Amino acid sequence: MNVRELVLDMLLQMEAEGTYSNLLIRDVLDKHDYLDGKEKAFIKRVTEGTVERRIQLDHVLDAYSSVPAGKMRPAHDPVSAADECVPAFIYGRCAGRGSLQ
Repeated sequence: MNVRELVLDMLLQMEAEGTYSNLLIRDVLDKHDYLDGKEKAFIKRVTEGTVERRIQLDHVLDAYSSVPAGKMRPAHDPVSAADECVPAFIYGRCAGRGSLQ
């Protein structure tokens, strides 16, 4: 499992089970102790950043979608979609897909 898939699994677990992010991050990093420091830092920062920015991300999604963000569910492979679009979404463009406007 790559680190992006790990982050996605963590975010989905937080959503489904209401797990506190700080506890889940600690448990996952302890479980995957073999990862190097950069990978652990990436996991921690992306997970915390996503939780912190969720309100902003939901607002952006609501602006471009006919389905409210709170009712959305993944329709296909969320890992590949996240790799391509999520980091650039708040800047109004998606790699390989041009402008979202």
